[in-house]
Amino acid sequence: MPHAFVDTGDYYDMTNIMMGFYVGTQNDRIPFNNPLDVLCHTSLKNRWLHLNFVE
Repeated sequence: MPHAFVDTGDYYDMTNIMMGFYVGTQNDRIPFNNPLDVLCHTSLKNRWLHLNFVE
């Protein structure tokens, strides 16, 4: 299953990302336009982070 990590170590399920849905934690979700350039806002650091795709 595709997934990604941000530098905070948080885990993000990438299943819905390629379908054009939302990415983020349960309480912090944001929409995106380009699945190849996904940005995820983390409330932990209050900034945007690039997700690193992992096979």
